[in-house]
This record gives sequence, C-alpha cells and structure tokens, in this order.
Amino acid sequence: MSSNPVTKIASGGGTEVVRLSHFNIGSSTLRTEHINFLDTSVIPVLDQGGSILLIGMASRSGSAASNKALSQRRNDEVLKRLRARSKAAFKVRQDFAAGETAAAQAHEADGTEDANFRAVQIVFWKESEPPLPPPPTEEPPKESIDMKKAAEALGLEEHEFNRLFNQYNWTIDTVVNLVGMVGEFAPIAVAAAEAISVSTLFIGMITQFIGFFAFLARLDQEDGIRFGTFGASYMMGDWAVGTKLLADGTVFQPRFPHDWVRKNFAFAGASRFDGFEQAWNTGAEKMGKNMADLLQQQYTKYLGEAAKKGFKPASNREIEQLSKLLLLKSLNLTRFSPDAQGFGVTNHVYGKLRPEMENKSNIKIFLKTLPYPSENMNNL
Repeated sequence: MSSNPVTKIASGGGTEVVRLSHFNIGSSTLRTEHINFLDTSVIPVLDQGGSILLIGMASRSGSAASNKALSQRRNDEVLKRLRARSKAAFKVRQDFAAGETAAAQAHEADGTEDANFRAVQIVFWKESEPPLPPPPTEEPPKESIDMKKAAEALGLEEHEFNRLFNQYNWTIDTVVNLVGMVGEFAPIAVAAAEAISVSTLFIGMITQFIGFFAFLARLDQEDGIRFGTFGASYMMGDWAVGTKLLADGTVFQPRFPHDWVRKNFAFAGASRFDGFEQAWNTGAEKMGKNMADLLQQQYTKYLGEAAKKGFKPASNREIEQLSKLLLLKSLNLTRFSPDAQGFGVTNHVYGKLRPEMENKSNIKIFLKTLPYPSENMNNL
C-alpha cells in the first residue's frame, strides 16, 4: 500500500475519494500533509456547495472498542478542520467510525500495525446532499417507468414488485435507483442480507444476553434470555417489512405487548412483567445495533468497490432498501403480504436464535413459533 499520507483512491464524475493515512499510533492529530490537502483541495469544493462523507479507520493494535473510538476521533478532527475553514454550511452525508474493520477485512493480523489503516477515508462531491424525496402517491404512476421491466431487473414477478412498491412507499426515483444498482450493487446487498440472517450474529448476541443477566437470579436470567430473544426476533421482522431505515438514525423497536404477555405469561406473576419488558427492549436494541453495524460494514465494502471502479456510490439508505428486498427474496417471501412476510422473517430469526439461546444458557424457551404482527399482538 501507499507510503504517502495523502492517497487518491478514485476520481470521476465530480466525486473524489482520498485516504488521509499515517496518523501517529493512538493519535487523531492531523498531519501537515492532511491539513494542506483539506485546505487546498476539499474546502474549495465545499465552499461551492459540495458535500462530504467520512470513514474513520484504525490499525489492529489495541482493542476493537478503543480502535472504533479512535477512528471516530480522527473523523472529528477532519470535520473540525473543515468546519473551521470552510465558509459554507456543507452537508456531511455520512460520518462512520469503522475502527479496525477495514484492516481485518484486508487480513491484517490482530495486534499488528499498518500506517495505511491509521486513516480517514474521505469521499467528497461537488453537489450538496439531495433533498428527501416527495411523499409517495398511492398508486405507482405506470407511465413513468416500465414496472414489468423493473420487476424483471430485480428478479421478481410484476405483482410482487407492485406489492413491494406500495409496502415500502417507494417513489419512482427510488425504484429507478434500485434497478440501476442491481448489476453492480446486488452482490454487496446480498452479502448484507445474508449477514443479518446467519447464526454467527446470534452467537454473539447470546454471549451478550447471558453476560447481561448473569448478575440476576436464575429465574430472572431465564426471563431475560427468553424475552430478549422475543424482542430481537421481532426487531428483525419489523425492520424487514417496515418503511423505516436504520441508516436514517431513526430509533424504532417493536412495542412490548403488555396485554399479550399478561394473557400468555400470567403464571409468572405481575411482579415480573417489568423485567420482561426491560429484557424485550434490550434484545430489540441489541439486534438493531448488530443489524446497523453489519449493514454499515457492507456499505463500507461497497464504497471501496465503487472507488476502485470509479463510479459514484449509491447511498447507504439505498443499500438498506435493497438488502430488505433481497432478504425477503432469499426467504421466498416476496409473494406474500407484509404481515405474512413479517411472520416469515421473525420466525426465521427465531428459529435460528432460539436453539442457540437454549443450548448456551441451558434453559427451555417453550414457544415453538411467534405470532405476528408484533404491533397488534395484544389482540392475539
């Protein structure tokens, strides 16, 4: 890799991708070369209405947690310099602390040092961030796009595509972007969809759950593992069929179904219901965080591929939308309504998570399947 602290990765179509590397070990202080590049090359673009994306990185010495924090501080220093010197209130499209992820993906050994990964990767554009799309119409305007061709491009039946169009409140522009991305973008999105549905994710969660509840009495620990599992499964199901995106930073979790719990877990006694709710929310929160992290890792990979090929990258919102679609495709659920899709995803996750949780914690989770939709579980 380069020994230059400022390395141009790609350029074209008004997009520049540059890596500022060779930060001192454990440091976020900008080098003179970094400052010169920001002042002479980035700030003029931002002053003319441009925008920027930052990906902070770290080498593999030190812990993963400390490296993630360090990579964020490096982002912060770059942004601090730009804000101080730019005359414009420029948009930051994304500010992501990747920690040692990029180094690990490059097969750098844990505990080693490589100055190229003590870095901040910058992507900057000559235009500002585009505004949010207008609210969708109730019916897709047929004349604006050939829906049959769009469905074929995405590998769907036309009726499945129309259902998804309305399910996610897509605009025509969104569909055009998704269809246009399929060739170059689908392999990365497929990897993201697979990553959030494989057992390795859940094994990590199990360790967290058991550790979180280890200080409680055994009965409470069982409650925590059981309801944490429920909450995590519903988080995934609701995300897959809902319109909200983790990339937007919107916090959304499946609501705790008080009436359903009272009806089905009355034997536990009302004194334990507060603990049930806490465990449910903890499980949902952990699942949401794991999903967001995995999607961001996939998006970081995609940015690297886009930089190599010299094309303007799609947004992380679009990769998340495409990941939802491909997840539903991989589970053969696109032909169903959202409720049935949510049931399928929730129980796919539950089917993987439940036996792992039972084996690791030596408890029995007696529900074989989970009802859906979670928002209306009080009626079940």
